[in-house]
Amino acid sequence: MTRRRIPWLAPLAALLALAACALATPTPVEVLRYASGRGQPEANLLVFLRGIGGDHASFAEEGLVADIQSRGLPYDMAAPNAHVGYYADGTLTIRLKTDVIDPARAAGYRRIYLVGVSMGGAGALLYARDYPEGIAGIFLIAPVLGSAEIVEEIRAAGGLAAWQPGFYQPAEEGERRLWHWLQTTYAGGPGAGPPLYLGYGEEDHYGDGQRLLAAILPAARVYRTDGGHTVPAFKDLWRRFLEDGFFPAP
Repeated sequence: MTRRRIPWLAPLAALLALAACALATPTPVEVLRYASGRGQPEANLLVFLRGIGGDHASFAEEGLVADIQSRGLPYDMAAPNAHVGYYADGTLTIRLKTDVIDPARAAGYRRIYLVGVSMGGAGALLYARDYPEGIAGIFLIAPVLGSAEIVEEIRAAGGLAAWQPGFYQPAEEGERRLWHWLQTTYAGGPGAGPPLYLGYGEEDHYGDGQRLLAAILPAARVYRTDGGHTVPAFKDLWRRFLEDGFFPAP
């Protein structure tokens, strides 16, 4: 598969390159795995995709794993260390497919959900764009959806449904192609892509892009909370998502 670098993350990647260890992209990607706690094989898997801050252990440390286990929900969980280096070198989606999703299917998981937080929200969408087959649903928590320039371009056009993406310049291919995929897949209704749910804080500094996406989704699939781009807001959105029964109890 051709590598596609993600240009809106490039400036951050350049800064983080000072910490070479943080940007190393080992093959296979490291994965933390968690059982549902029900003591039996499960047919369902949640794949958590991390943000830029914290790490892939944050889902357990912040209680998102325990939220599944304490409710007795029939979902095992996986948290790959899909840090910004995989986005910067264009290997994110192939690593997720090769190291996480394909092995999960081979192990017998029939329904796989992606849960992307912040940068991981973009990662979940990139994966579904490249490999939509077999993903049962996507939940985006405060996703980072592109640069201020393209978000303003879409807003000025009257929203995503009215926007004309034009030709993809090489430097714009990542974010422009992603927004075009969102438009063609979801702007006319639920579409052919995996069911997509969105949650964000009303004061999130990435809110302009989040609101553009919210405008094309069914109202029942959009969750809002007080606060900004913070862990308490992320956790509140996650728990409201669970309480509304997207992941049904056995």
